[in-house]
Amino acid sequence: MYSKILVALAFISSAAANIQFSREVLAIGPDGTVDIELDTSPPTGACATEDAYGSNDCTFDWGQNVTGSFVGTIGDPIESGSTLSVNLKVDKVITWAFSCAACGAVCETTVPVVNQPVSIPLPDCPLPVGSLEKAFNEALPASSPLGGVKVTATGTLGVTNPSGADVLKLSIDISVQ
Repeated sequence: MYSKILVALAFISSAAANIQFSREVLAIGPDGTVDIELDTSPPTGACATEDAYGSNDCTFDWGQNVTGSFVGTIGDPIESGSTLSVNLKVDKVITWAFSCAACGAVCETTVPVVNQPVSIPLPDCPLPVGSLEKAFNEALPASSPLGGVKVTATGTLGVTNPSGADVLKLSIDISVQ
């Protein structure tokens, strides 16, 4: 789920140089854990730092495969009524905000600036209490969709349970040069 969002965020980017990504874990629900591992193949070593929540401060080049995994423990089930929310500012001006069911649906959004539609298939409901693991290998486009324009996106992405409590909330910062 999050891997598709991260790849979608890459589409707002531009320039032939690279995509830089960093994140901060703002909240994890009771008894929850998260470990987000990111890298590229080939070469490896895309992320400069690692903390208790996984890879951070990563740089990806156009045409690379972004590989990794999302491993976590869900303390409360993610069930019907749980919500996936993304609230970003593109270049500090353009709002890209969307919200959809966190499970049992396909989340549809359109990336601003490039007007690229994105469909994010989400897992069936419910996601029970316990471990969750998702490996991914996603190819970035061979070249930038905007060609030469620097674009940034900052904001939050998260999942809440039906009562509105955070299951996971991240602050993300993406810059493409």
